[in-house]
Amino acid sequence: MSQRKPPVKSKRDEAAQRIARSFIDSPWRYSQFVVVGLIVAGLVGGLSRAGWPLSLLVGAAAGIGLWLVEKKRGVL
Repeated sequence: MSQRKPPVKSKRDEAAQRIARSFIDSPWRYSQFVVVGLIVAGLVGGLSRAGWPLSLLVGAAAGIGLWLVEKKRGVL
């Protein structure tokens, strides 16, 4: 029987896992939802005739929607 060697992890993989782990454990992990909301608000405000308050509302809905999806997936 041949024995399989465990996969060798590179230093880059270990660093990426450390960064991801520290980001997941930090309070900054929720900033991604704010960034998505602001990007959507900027796109809606720039590409449509909707006013900025409505654009910010749509962006907030997008950020909250993404948060709910991630919560349902069990990531948060």
